[in-house]
Amino acid sequence: MIAPEPYLNAYLLVVHEAVLASRFLASKALHVDAVERALYLEQIADLQDAIHVVVELLNKWEDCDEPALRKIYLKGFDAKWRNQTQPFPISLMTIFQQGLLAKSNDAQTVEKEKIGFWAKFWK
Repeated sequence: MIAPEPYLNAYLLVVHEAVLASRFLASKALHVDAVERALYLEQIADLQDAIHVVVELLNKWEDCDEPALRKIYLKGFDAKWRNQTQPFPISLMTIFQQGLLAKSNDAQTVEKEKIGFWAKFWK
């Protein structure tokens, strides 16, 4: 069974944003010193660790403990990176909550906010 809405939308948004952030970090890591590069690569690894289970469980929702998924992976990533200097500021729980809201509120408003957020990094 596939994850029901609004969870499907919210978790797909998390995966999408984590992949974009990882791509951004990887491209920036090519142009920084070794110490900074290590931090970028650590954040990429943590992002991918946070989302790898999400992709698997979206198609096996009956096996998913959704509160545990959210707590261990999304909140776990946020807890680690909240108090560190992030090479790229991202909160997986904030993205997840935006995804939940997009199904109940104006999805176009959420999409415009996402585009505005990314535009400042890709200049």
